[in-house]
Amino acid sequence: MDTNLLITALGDVADLINSGSDTNATLEQLVVAACRHGNWLRGSIMSIDLASGYGYVTVRHDPTVQFDRLEDQWVLATSPSLVALRSNQPVFIPDAQASDEFPGFRKESRERGYCSVLVMPMRCTDLLGRPMVLTANSERVKDIGPSDLALMKLIVQLGSIAVEKQKAIAEQKDSALQREMVLSTHTRLMQQAISDDSVQKLSDVIRPILQRPVLIVDLTTNAILTGASPKPQLFDEVEWHEIVEAQLRPRIRRLPFDTMRGDGAAAIEFPVAVERHGFALTASVYALRIDGLSVGALMVFGDDELSEYDQLLIGSIRLAISVQLMRNLIRFQFERRTLDELFGEICDGTWNNENDLVQRALKFGIRLNRAHRMIVVSFAASDSLAAATLRNVQKGIALLFDRNGATPVVIGHGGRTIILVPAAKTPSEDHFREIMAKVEREVRHYTSVEPIIVLSDACNTLQDYPGHWKSCGSILEIAESFGKRGILAAEDFGPLPILLSTANADYVRDFVHRSLGAIIEHDVAHDTRFLATLKAYFESGCRNQQCADALEIHVTTLRYRLARMAELFGLDLESATKRFDVELALRLTDLCRT
Repeated sequence: MDTNLLITALGDVADLINSGSDTNATLEQLVVAACRHGNWLRGSIMSIDLASGYGYVTVRHDPTVQFDRLEDQWVLATSPSLVALRSNQPVFIPDAQASDEFPGFRKESRERGYCSVLVMPMRCTDLLGRPMVLTANSERVKDIGPSDLALMKLIVQLGSIAVEKQKAIAEQKDSALQREMVLSTHTRLMQQAISDDSVQKLSDVIRPILQRPVLIVDLTTNAILTGASPKPQLFDEVEWHEIVEAQLRPRIRRLPFDTMRGDGAAAIEFPVAVERHGFALTASVYALRIDGLSVGALMVFGDDELSEYDQLLIGSIRLAISVQLMRNLIRFQFERRTLDELFGEICDGTWNNENDLVQRALKFGIRLNRAHRMIVVSFAASDSLAAATLRNVQKGIALLFDRNGATPVVIGHGGRTIILVPAAKTPSEDHFREIMAKVEREVRHYTSVEPIIVLSDACNTLQDYPGHWKSCGSILEIAESFGKRGILAAEDFGPLPILLSTANADYVRDFVHRSLGAIIEHDVAHDTRFLATLKAYFESGCRNQQCADALEIHVTTLRYRLARMAELFGLDLESATKRFDVELALRLTDLCRT
């Protein structure tokens, strides 16, 4: 081909291809250009779906249009398209009507009356990412020389570039449209969060936006909003709510504290049983935090990967929910701070006007003219719990009673948590023990450490509170000094709280060690039972026969052990002073970790 003609032809090809307004239009112009400048009668572009084993006609140029139904899919196993793709080289069939290698083309060429066929692999993919080939055919058998083939390659190359350009433009348009939709959605969500204080209403707005099953954990009100079922073919929305309450609530409530440390999503599986069939639900879990305080979580269900558009939507949804929860939290903290200040005056006895104090307490549902008992929760200084964690503990305990429809009031004072429980109608000690056990479980849920919990005597009048608060504080301080945890009472220490309240814990440990340290070390080293023998001896009132019976040994053996202790440790149990020292040290071993 003459150089000038070639340049003119390429210019015409470029103009034709660039005239396409979108990907399909560009492909149509590419086929027209290939037929016009390659002297082919008809042409088409096929997308090759390797997974299905078929090639599908995407666009077609046929000026004859004389057949009602044209073949639009081809089996790749008998098609030259697969050969062209694998070799990345053109495939030329001089006479398709006489070709035994490609029977599909032979059949159609005879029906439609064409002879020579050229199949060109393209360096681009369709919108679904499938490779494409350009196919052209002629009415008569024709030869194709190197220059003709080179021209066709140039045309296909120019077309491939134009297709990729159109795809990039389309992606940019889609991206811009998605960003505009995200911005509009973000504005709508924020307006909802600011104008209404209901997380449920916000959840109803979120559901159609994300078009995925979501679940919202609201720790400010201890609510779990389930929404659409993640497995609608197995259970509907009502059944999904029941599954969450019955099987998943404890774990879901722990998520903000146990599994999520960063701002990204945590992929978590939740085992579920429905009608004796078990399966796992997969969710992307996003933490919701305010000023370092965990206030909830957003769970998005689904196994498929989230798109960039979905991620932008989720970011807006998280922000809107956080704003909503922040409003709840501010209201909660304001009420908590006001209540804490009130009870600080009660416990410290610093009120000025008793009637005013009683009226202020009534606003929080506290009737100070009725009997109450205080359950006081504290932690050892070594636990080093953050202020945010302590706030979560108080909020969690308050929500525990709200959920059960109970009447106790939760207050924070002096770094401790007080649960004020009505003591009217003389409830049993078991009633209070049950409440304390629930509180202990709830505290461990938030902190993973064992608290110290004590119960005060009944506060029948306003004047009783300062003294009982001080008594609880003394027991808590003794328990912390000697490493005791759990649910405790003054009875657990006997008369020792009075004695130890003025003693230094280190001095007490030193006294125990001086009195019994050698005996304890000997028991460990020689597998003897001298310490147990001493405890049984004093518990039996220093009566030999009663002690021997308790130890299930002969009285002669007991006398030998006592004599042996006198010999090894200088233990003189005939001396009243020495007996007192040893008995006191034995009682203190239950408090000290020697």
